[in-house]
Amino acid sequence: MKVYLVHETAKLEGCDLTRVNRVFDSERKALDYVIKNEYSGPSYSKMIPAWLDDNARGHIEEMEVE
Repeated sequence: MKVYLVHETAKLEGCDLTRVNRVFDSERKALDYVIKNEYSGPSYSKMIPAWLDDNARGHIEEMEVE
């Protein structure tokens, strides 16, 4: 079974820490979550969906689990 991990980067003084923020059972759900939380401001309202999906994929990792 594939799962999709949404990563969050915490910027602390002197280092960047990455942790798993959410886990989804489909890539579309993970993309929608990232777009809603990272790309929902007024400056992104006119962006095409493909651009949003491409940029949101950088926050997602696909993983195979049993």
